[in-house]
Amino acid sequence: KKTEKMSLFKVLLFLSLTSAKAASPPPFADKYGTARWLTHILDWATLSTISSRTAIAGIPFGNPTSFSDGPVDDSSGIPYFYTSDLDASMQDVFVAGNNMVSLSLSENAVDGGVDSCVISSGGDPESPVCARLVLSGQYVNVSGTSEESFAQSALMTRHPQMDTWPVDHSWFYAKLVITDIWLIDIYGGASILDVDQYYAVNMTDISLKKN
Repeated sequence: KKTEKMSLFKVLLFLSLTSAKAASPPPFADKYGTARWLTHILDWATLSTISSRTAIAGIPFGNPTSFSDGPVDDSSGIPYFYTSDLDASMQDVFVAGNNMVSLSLSENAVDGGVDSCVISSGGDPESPVCARLVLSGQYVNVSGTSEESFAQSALMTRHPQMDTWPVDHSWFYAKLVITDIWLIDIYGGASILDVDQYYAVNMTDISLKKN
């Protein structure tokens, strides 16, 4: 019986941890809330640049990358990055000199899963009701600026392994200066969102990810 109680405890603990990770999305009609929710709750997305590698020069290059818009309880809406000069995408941005990028986010990547995105639950990552968000704009180095401390806090609290990465890889903090927002979260086509309204969202009304 002691073993059965321990097994039950482990199951309950697992359920509590997974439920703590998941957060409810805003209703689909709240386009701006959905965009801010996705930007805050996700830990990674695909960063697309125009490749400068000879074999694929001029072709879009998508690179999965970690990001954070702030600590769990402090969403800024601005994607921040901790990256290296050695990264292929950074070669495109800073060596080739094209700093216009896109960051593609999918509700399919939400911890705990969202039924509308999960194939085994009858959903699909490409379904219009599985929200997709593309943030486009300028990729900017913020190391040595007034934003560096917030970027560091945003990334190291959400991605603690970063603090253990080799120190000789020319790491720096960067951000995406958003100039265009594309969102689809329901049938009927995508919405193009106003950047100022995106930043104006009151995040106290939105369910955020818990530690």
